[in-house]
Parts: sequence; C-alpha cells; structure tokens
Amino acid sequence: MILAAALLAAPLVFHADAGEFANVVYNVACLAQQISCTTEKYERFWKEELRWSPTDQRELARWKAIVADGERRAPAATSAPLLPNYLSYYPGLRFRQLIIATALDANSADEFRRRAGRVVSAADARALASALSHFQQRLHTWWERVGRARVRSVRDVERALTPARKDLARRAAAFVHAAPDLTDVFMHVVPSPDVSNDEATGTAVRNHFFMELVPPDTAKEPAADVGTMVVSIGLHELTHAFYDSAPVQVHRQIMQQFVDSSDALAPSFYTFLNEAIATAVQEIADDEPWSEAGGYRDAYIPRLGHAAVPLIADAMANGKTMSDGFVAGYLRNGREVLNQDVDTLKFALSSTAVIASEPMQSAVQQFRQAFSPRFTVSTQAEWQTFGELNAVLLLDYGDAEQFTGHVPLLNTLRSHRGFAFLTGYKAKSRLLMLAGRDPPAVADVVARLATMKTVPPNGVIFTID
Repeated sequence: MILAAALLAAPLVFHADAGEFANVVYNVACLAQQISCTTEKYERFWKEELRWSPTDQRELARWKAIVADGERRAPAATSAPLLPNYLSYYPGLRFRQLIIATALDANSADEFRRRAGRVVSAADARALASALSHFQQRLHTWWERVGRARVRSVRDVERALTPARKDLARRAAAFVHAAPDLTDVFMHVVPSPDVSNDEATGTAVRNHFFMELVPPDTAKEPAADVGTMVVSIGLHELTHAFYDSAPVQVHRQIMQQFVDSSDALAPSFYTFLNEAIATAVQEIADDEPWSEAGGYRDAYIPRLGHAAVPLIADAMANGKTMSDGFVAGYLRNGREVLNQDVDTLKFALSSTAVIASEPMQSAVQQFRQAFSPRFTVSTQAEWQTFGELNAVLLLDYGDAEQFTGHVPLLNTLRSHRGFAFLTGYKAKSRLLMLAGRDPPAVADVVARLATMKTVPPNGVIFTID
C-alpha cells in the first residue's frame, strides 16, 4: 500500500513523437528480430525499396552479434515458485531490452555511444553506434521524402492522450507496483513501410512504446480515430512494461499467492495474469470489452481480462495493488468466465517444461502446435528451477528409464508401442510422459493426446499398439 500511494503521487509524464532516430532504432531492432514488429514487411522494404547492400548486412550482423553475445553472458536465471510471466526475469531478454531502451533514450548515434559505454565495452558501444549511424544515413532520404508525412497523425495521438487516460496509466502503474523511477513514458509513432499494411504492430520496450502507422488517408481507421487507437494499444503495452518493472520481491509474492491458493490450476491462471491485467486496463480505457473491439484472438486472454476489470477498477479506486487480495478474486472470476474451458489439457499445460531428445523434435513441434503452451523451458535443469512447473516428457523407451521412479508401471507399459502417463509432481504441478519405441510412435501418442479435451486422472491415459 505504501508503494502504491507513492506511485499515485508521482508524476507520469507522456511524450508523443515521430522522430527520425527512434524510427531508425525501430528499423534496426525489427530487422534484427529483437522486437515484435511486422518483420516481413520491413525486410521487403529494405530489400526492394532501399536495395539492401552488403554493408547493410555487415552492420546488421555486427549489431546482432554484440547483442547476442551480451545475452549469452547474462547470468543464469534464479529459481522462482512458478515459471515467470514477465520479460525482465530472463537475464538475456533483460539485456536485449536494455540495449534497445538505451538507444531510444538517446537522440543520436553519438549520444547512444556514450550511454551504451555504461552497459557494454567501449569497442562494442562504438560498433553498435556505428550500426545505428549507418542505418540512419541509409534511411534519411526516404524519411524526408516519404516517412515523415506518414506519421503526421502524431498530433492525433497527443490529443488522444487525455488527462483521464494519463491518470489511468498512472493508476495502472501503481496497481502493478511499477518501478518508482519510471516517471517518463515515450510513445513513438513510426511509419509503416507498406501503405496497405493491415497488420500494424504495437510493442513496448521498457518505458518506450512503438506503433506502426500508415498515412491517415490510406488507413482503415478514420484519421480522427488513429490517435485513440494508438493510445488504446499503448496503454495495453505500457501496462506490460509497468508490470515488468515491478520489484522481484513483488513478483515472487504474487507467484506464491497462486501457489498457496486452493485452486489446483492456479499456476495456469498465473500464466495469463500479465496479459489479463493489460487487457483489463485497455478495456477500462476503451469502455468496451476488448474482444468485441477486435482485440486478441485467444481462447483465454480476452475473457480473463474482462474478468479482471471490476477487480482492477475497484483496486484503483481504493489505492490498492495486485498484492492486496487481487489474486483470489482473479481466480474466482477467471473460473467463472472460462467455465468448462478451465479443465482442459491445453489450459493446464499453458506453462510447462517440454523435455525431449533430439530425435523427438518433430514430435515436440507437433505437441506445440496442438497445445500452444505460452511459456516453456526445454531442459530438466530448467524444469527443476521452478517450484511448481508441469513437465511433458517426449521420450523413447531408452530415455524413459531415468524416470522409472515416477512411472512405476514402466516395464509393463513398454510392451506397447507407445503410451501416455500422467502423475503428480508437486502440490500443483504434474508430469506427463509421452513415450514410445521410436519417434514415429511418440508422434502417434501426441496425435492421440491432442484429441482429448478434458484433463484425465492420474495414471495411464492410454496405450497404442
């Protein structure tokens, strides 16, 4: 409550812009596949309109290599009660976002070089700044001739940032315990390289939000509605950034509340918590359910966001945070809105370790396509880092030997071509073994499992011959 009150009293200053340098950073990060963007459209734009060159390739490769090296050298992630649903938990992703945010905090490649010297070596800072300088020179003519005119609707964004929406953002930051030093928010409008683009992407990097736009006279949305659309999506994405910035101890406290809940599927509800809160904030801003406004095409997120709206609105009105009893209400409302969709394998396995040997990778892809887990890890060591995390083991009978203690009937089950077996792992997590004599047998087990809708009881689910 003290932290929330401090945040409610703190200023949250919004800046809307359509600057050339921010556009350059967006292009580089998009081409490097380091942010969410319409990658194929940017790659086609650079290849066909700007005539991609060997120098472009060399500068982009250098940028990617330095960032990738920093991600690799980041410390190992620490243990947690659940598989965390926020980016800053993962050290490699945290480093990547730091580099991009450092570039966005600068107004030029030279200023970025000075700022980046606090994060990477002086040589790497010079190389990264050189890449940004190169791409700015390459993009400048197009920006002056075409790009600048495509983002003239930035004034509509400024007008749509009403005092009520700014106040909502401030209260959302307080609700999720956003970092106290997060006081400035930047909303960058970037010109889509494709005027027929109907796939524009909004994404946040720390306290920076990007939105791709097409010219108002070619957009599907009327020009007067563009600013409202950008701010609406911006509030959603910035809520993710606020949530991401919360102190580690707050995140651990929230995870523990889910673990301590009497709801057996509480970890799955936690998996969608970040998205549910952001969706709820956007629904409050738009004053209509996000699913009805053409939002997420997802089986769970729009409904869980809608379920969270009254809880978050009440908490904001009373100066409370997500730590103050929100979890119990979210679980209760979430079960009510999802109804029979709660007790399904797809929901139960929304966060899971997926462990398999190399020959089983085709079966792993088949499993991912069928069940679409939102967060996964892929090694036994990672699995055991988290207190309550399901595991799906896709194994041939030789690899299955190491799990004999978990599957007491293993020797009998191996007389079949393949089998699926489910058992409890800890208080709220389960171990699902999908095993067979060879990879094709395991693939057949996955295909059979995909036809099942409800969560089966522990034990042998089925065998195949």
